[in-house]
Amino acid sequence: MTTLGTQGRDAYGFVARDKGFFAEAGIEVDIQPGQAGDYNHRMIRSGRAQVTIVDAAGALVRYGSGRDTSFQILAAIHQQTLLSIVSLEASGITNAHALQGRTLATVKGAAPEILFPAYARLAEIDATKVSWQYGSAPQLNSYLAAGRVDGIGIYLVGQPGVAAAAKRSVSALPYSEYLRDLFGGVVVAQKETIADNPDLLRRFVQALLRGAEYAVEHPDEAGRILAEAVKGQDVRLAAEELRLMRPYVIPASGAPVGTMEEERVVRSVALLQSVGLLPGGANPELPRQVVNVNIAGSLR
Repeated sequence: MTTLGTQGRDAYGFVARDKGFFAEAGIEVDIQPGQAGDYNHRMIRSGRAQVTIVDAAGALVRYGSGRDTSFQILAAIHQQTLLSIVSLEASGITNAHALQGRTLATVKGAAPEILFPAYARLAEIDATKVSWQYGSAPQLNSYLAAGRVDGIGIYLVGQPGVAAAAKRSVSALPYSEYLRDLFGGVVVAQKETIADNPDLLRRFVQALLRGAEYAVEHPDEAGRILAEAVKGQDVRLAAEELRLMRPYVIPASGAPVGTMEEERVVRSVALLQSVGLLPGGANPELPRQVVNVNIAGSLR
């Protein structure tokens, strides 16, 4: 399952399938659109989906707080969070302080709202002065275009699609400006599935990461693959999203795609604790409890 809907940013799964990366790994994959954190985690917990992409911070909050410890993270698609607030340029939302007194929209239970208090605290604004509305993934762009809300909480790379829907220029406030240590989308699976089929998941992750690297290195081709697989996709917009996503997928350190450095996970946990999203008190084992190093060898 994808993170939220099916957009250009999700092309890598279709690339892995259509370029034969999954087939080379001996796997047949059915790709379904996700509906953000709560829904995706329920699908994994119930066994209705075997693998999904969720936001790393949301996953850490669920696991570290004890709300849901039924899953583990297998690899990072994005080396930094892609969460952002996207608004119309005409709205004048050019910095975090301009969000106070405004109304934002996202999918219920999605990471943009979950992480907003942390973003607000570090940006030194009052999160209680920002209102939230909710809608499905396809509805968010239309809410913004119609003026029902002042901004929408989505991935930063979604800007091209928002601009096309609104027929106006847009701007974004990336959460990474303040939440620098957080990873973005991560691959998760149910612990039971991992225990029963470790080799299957290892092959799946390796093939998916090949797809992610190929997609951001060949955005036009990846856009065409997505458009052929999913009706209604715009090749140009998909390619634009993938170009924006490239620096988030390819580690600046030269490490393999998918890598999760243990120090970064530790700092992520500390950040979430500092803003009250995780209970206080260090748990030095949490990084290795929530990230399964035996699947992709991604925790370094």
